Amino acid sequence: MTKHHLNHSYVFDASPCAVPMFKERVLWSLLVGGFFFLCYGSANQIGALTAPHASFFWQWERSIPFIPEFVLPYMSSDIVFVIAFLTAPSRSAIQRLALRCGLAIVISSCFFLILPLQFGFQIPEVTGWPSALFDVLAFDRPYNQYPSLHISLGFLCWRAIDGQLRGAGRFLLAVWFILIAASTVLVYQHHFIDTLGGAVVAYVVYRMVPSKGECWFEPGFVTPRHLHMALRYLILSGLAAIASFNVSVPWSLLAWVSLSLILISISYALGENGFLRKSRDRYGIVTWCIFWPYLIGSWINWRFWRSKIPLMAEVQSGVWLGARPGFEDWQPLRRAKIRSVIDLVPELSSSPPDALDYSHHPLLDIVIPAPSALHAIARTIEEKRQLGNVYIHCALGLSRSVLAVCAWLMLQGTSKEEALATIDAVRPNRVRRPYILIALALFEEHLRAFRPAHTILADRN
Repeated sequence: MTKHHLNHSYVFDASPCAVPMFKERVLWSLLVGGFFFLCYGSANQIGALTAPHASFFWQWERSIPFIPEFVLPYMSSDIVFVIAFLTAPSRSAIQRLALRCGLAIVISSCFFLILPLQFGFQIPEVTGWPSALFDVLAFDRPYNQYPSLHISLGFLCWRAIDGQLRGAGRFLLAVWFILIAASTVLVYQHHFIDTLGGAVVAYVVYRMVPSKGECWFEPGFVTPRHLHMALRYLILSGLAAIASFNVSVPWSLLAWVSLSLILISISYALGENGFLRKSRDRYGIVTWCIFWPYLIGSWINWRFWRSKIPLMAEVQSGVWLGARPGFEDWQPLRRAKIRSVIDLVPELSSSPPDALDYSHHPLLDIVIPAPSALHAIARTIEEKRQLGNVYIHCALGLSRSVLAVCAWLMLQGTSKEEALATIDAVRPNRVRRPYILIALALFEEHLRAFRPAHTILADRN
């Protein structure tokens, strides 16, 4: 286990088989739960705006009794969801659970929008204690019918918990899930075909993301920092979605912003550094069409801070770090005889002169990079340094480039404390958040595992 005691109270194990931290479990449940409410709620609101819709049910379903007391197991599905994330045995297991739930939400939401259906029966008047819970259910308009996310998410979470139980516990859990499944039709929230659709979605998702072996998409290196950032973008996406339904400006503009932000949130949650597919000096037309709110916002933020921060600093002879150069900033690089540029920032376009050697190693901002990614960048820095002066930049030259150059120094045999002290001498305004120390501690452990500590030298091959 790769545990790092960065201070007296912090311990972090970055391996996939590690038991997730409690805050990591909470963040995943908040993130996936928020993703559900955003997607489901938006589809439900669109369904209300375009209603009425067709209903699909068999005539025999009219004989299904309405049992208001079953609203209790129906509402308890939220408890099953939370328990599944709080009891996941490993980081890999909780990531796969989140990926399965996310896929089920996406697939179902597409059906809600493309094939909208609404519930076809009138719910009888409810009295007694169940009436309070039905008042809460009244906020859920009867349009997101097929397939039933109640069934698919309930099944996925049930299976996740089932693997942690034995004997009577498994039996009681199965009974609980059966009651939840039955409640979808007994409290008149879904027709029978919706439950079948939910079961099919759960099956498809399990085929795409099995419990063991390879799945169609493996999440990258993800830490609680990634989840914090993903949650922030998800909240902003939700605010944009709410505004799109409630303000007079063109709804499509705010909906576009919401879509862009939710995709960024997903990229952070999956540790997808290269989601913008940036080339040497531009983005593709598809990237611009989807992510223009994020790209423009990133440029405005860079423009605001760029004038307040020195462009570049020389760390060692021939090795410079700094901010993303603007059009007028390439001249100082020429004076410094820069031969190669290593670009770490995916969210800002680059336009290096053709004479410069250029390489792009995208890193998500304000998170802990994978040690293997830092290792690859450090090797690239050493390779380019052999060709001449090299410039490593992120957006502002305060965090990602600092980590990259520290990794290069550590690859030479420098300790992480000495590497940071070297950076501090030339870039005193660097980011000093704890995640910088955590990232370097993880990289230090990576180097020890990669080869014995006494042989940690620059690999020139």
